[in-house]
Amino acid sequence: MRLEIHTQDAGRFHVIQLRGKVDLYTSRELKSLLSGHINGSRPGIVIDMAAVTYIDSPGLGVLIQANNHIREAHGRLILAHVPETIRRVFQLTKLEHVFEFEPNVDSAIQSLQSAGQT
Repeated sequence: MRLEIHTQDAGRFHVIQLRGKVDLYTSRELKSLLSGHINGSRPGIVIDMAAVTYIDSPGLGVLIQANNHIREAHGRLILAHVPETIRRVFQLTKLEHVFEFEPNVDSAIQSLQSAGQT
């Protein structure tokens, strides 16, 4: 299954919904999209991972790079609704402390708003 990416503007930040595999073959498209959003004027990105079925090291690398760049721009990247199987990958790779996680998109948006990222 290829990766489907849907974006939505939510105030001063973006919500990106992913569906499918985030791997060597699909991560380039995600990297390009994230780079465009990070270089924009919005300080927050929420990635809805509810429908992600697989992620490998190139996919993780794209997320790490995006997280680093948005932090340099004084913004935040939040991963929302991460399935347990995908969350386990973050735990096994010791990345669960590198990213911000929220149980759903609404709580991620609230987190951005409460931190003055609106």
